[in-house]
Amino acid sequence: MQNHELYPEHHFINGQWIKGEGEVFHSINPATQKTFWQGREALETEVEAAVKAAQVAYPTWALQAFEDRAEIVKKYAAIVTEKKETLAKLISMENGKPYWEALTEAAAVIGKIDLSIKAYLERTGEQHFASAGGDTWLRYKPHGVVAVLAPFNFPAHLSNGHI
Repeated sequence: MQNHELYPEHHFINGQWIKGEGEVFHSINPATQKTFWQGREALETEVEAAVKAAQVAYPTWALQAFEDRAEIVKKYAAIVTEKKETLAKLISMENGKPYWEALTEAAAVIGKIDLSIKAYLERTGEQHFASAGGDTWLRYKPHGVVAVLAPFNFPAHLSNGHI
């Protein structure tokens, strides 16, 4: 068993790959019952370091123009498009999803980018409503740093939607 380049054995924290210090765990390919991947659980200190790094990076990201952020996620979509078959194979091997369905999930990851950009443009900005009780303003504020725990059945697509 060898870890795949898309499934490194380390944690990515603050722009660096950090070797995890938690307990080793294994992902079992349900078709072969063999270890497909192994990694280490993140210790509480590692999770705290990742959250802190994200919180520090957040203001810089939030201050970037929307067009610049959109270009970054479009580049992400291009990379996923380039590696679509590899991503589908990994999803299939890790959770037993048929390859054709995993390809559909990979396509959904790619498609979600344009949908998210469109949704942002439709739902953001500021709206003003005059009413008998006074003025109402609708403003959208970013959530900031969030944790996403993806379920096994759509591991790439559902986490991607939050990202």
